[in-house]
Amino acid sequence: MSKKIKKRLIWISSILVPLLLLIYFLSPSISVEMVGNGVFEKEQNASNFQKSNKMYYVTVSEKNLEDYSIKKISLVDDKNQEITIQKKDLFSEAKTVLWFYGKPHSNYKLVYHIQKKNDTDQTVLRKTFSTADKPSNLEDVNQIVDKKVKDEFNKKIKNSILNKTKEMTKSINVYYTPSQKELESIQQAYTETFIRDLSGYKVHMDTATSDGYSFTVTSKWSEPDINDLNRRIDERENQLKQEVGHDYAQLYKRIIDELPDLIRQTPKTTTIKENKSIFKVGRIDSKAIEKNYHFSELNLLDDDFGDPISNILL
Repeated sequence: MSKKIKKRLIWISSILVPLLLLIYFLSPSISVEMVGNGVFEKEQNASNFQKSNKMYYVTVSEKNLEDYSIKKISLVDDKNQEITIQKKDLFSEAKTVLWFYGKPHSNYKLVYHIQKKNDTDQTVLRKTFSTADKPSNLEDVNQIVDKKVKDEFNKKIKNSILNKTKEMTKSINVYYTPSQKELESIQQAYTETFIRDLSGYKVHMDTATSDGYSFTVTSKWSEPDINDLNRRIDERENQLKQEVGHDYAQLYKRIIDELPDLIRQTPKTTTIKENKSIFKVGRIDSKAIEKNYHFSELNLLDDDFGDPISNILL
């Protein structure tokens, strides 16, 4: 091959390759970013996740479709049977999420029928994708989040009531300083009696979408009749003064010892308070939520459920 021909080929290549690359990068195309299962909307019943686990989603990235109209989007399985698209969400300007009832370990083909604006010719874009062998389970996610949030809820209740119990006992510290064990006994009695044994506590999964899960935590508590409690504390103090005289250290130690039982005997008022907190968890594996997700920053309850403790008069 002559040098002249070689130079010409090199010149043609230098023009052709960039041109082909330019055509490739400017041509309309679709690609699959993410495929998963386990999605439902708020109006759907989430008490049974079996149906929702069968609902799959595919996130489609659309490139260079600005000058085209999407005439039809269809989905077919490996037998070329069309699958009904249950929902289509425009996730962003160039990203669409499709929902469909699918199966694990299966192959699907996504078909876009597009037409250039001010033109009659149509183009078909195709992209295949597969579903995972082992699908995710919304029940696992719900149970893990429920347990972790409940643990955090209990910890926050304990810490908040314990702190307010310490504040409440400051008025007698000049005579007697309660031990940590005594403070925790008071805290436990208050929690068991007025935080309604967590019967009003509930974590509910509201939605599951391609970008995460949303939950609502509901908690209830009953306000204690502090006036009744203070009246009985006064009565007991007067009785103890007959026994211990002016030995205030002994007097207040006895009161602190008996305070948990006095709290348990305190009637509830008719006021029931309820707190709701909504939060989201990213779309990650249930094991990753269990291992890495923390809810310490979550505002699970109003702090005023422990306020009545501050009104206990010693």
